[in-house]
Amino acid sequence: MTGGMLLLGIFIFVFTSGFVRFYLGDVVVVMFLYSLYSIFSQKTPLRKMYSVFTFAVIIEVIQILPISYYLPSSLLIFTGANFDPRDFIAYAIGLALIYFYDVQSQKRIKEENL
Repeated sequence: MTGGMLLLGIFIFVFTSGFVRFYLGDVVVVMFLYSLYSIFSQKTPLRKMYSVFTFAVIIEVIQILPISYYLPSSLLIFTGANFDPRDFIAYAIGLALIYFYDVQSQKRIKEENL
């Protein structure tokens, strides 16, 4: 799952523009971060979702501050440069999708182990 999200994110970053790159990219990036975090964390899906959302919000808020003027351009790829409150909606959509997928996957695994 994580590898698929990474490949999709790279594809969106390299080959798309406009709405797809800026908003669908934000949906995919939080799904990737959630998947990556899940590899290293045994927290509940809800706690993972809140953790990734908090991280994404911090990165987005940094874009309001003049900090981005002092960051190297290579780091701006990860932090972004323009604050957009609609990004929060994209983050919420991406995290809701991956959260429900994770919850359903865990239910399926528990049922198979009974």
